[in-house]
Amino acid sequence: MSQFLTVAVLFLLLLPSSPAVASEQKPLAPASVEALTAAINRLAAAMEAGQKSASNKESLEKLNLAISYLSFRSRRIEVVERDITAMKNTRNNIEDAQKTWNERILALEERQKQNIGGSNGDLSKMIEDSKAQMAAFKERQARLGEEIIQLENRNYELQREISSIEKFVERHLDF
Repeated sequence: MSQFLTVAVLFLLLLPSSPAVASEQKPLAPASVEALTAAINRLAAAMEAGQKSASNKESLEKLNLAISYLSFRSRRIEVVERDITAMKNTRNNIEDAQKTWNERILALEERQKQNIGGSNGDLSKMIEDSKAQMAAFKERQARLGEEIIQLENRNYELQREISSIEKFVERHLDF
């Protein structure tokens, strides 16, 4: 639409504005009319190319933004996955520590049974401390389990978000 408007304005500028001016002007030679037409056609083509270029530039900016977002989200997913792995490792270490503490408690209880007439107060105190430590490990393990579930849910959400952006990029890059 704007191309036609531009061409119309150019023709209006070239037309004489009054009969007196029209009589003073010489008629244009066919070669100059053709040259003028070619110039107008080149101008219209340049304007159309400029509009396409602006549209392409906008699409390219959107794609760059989407790719930057994908990069950011991918790094965020990597961090969350690393955190999940670290928490699972910690949980496994706690399980190993619990096994060690269970063995210690059993050994202390066995010693207490064998040491019937001796000083059981110290052994009883050690058993109570060990059981308290076991309770703390179990509590920590439960909290880690909850945190792992929350992070895995967050990771799932991030991956869902990233998949929709990936589809947009693929659609516009013609993969």
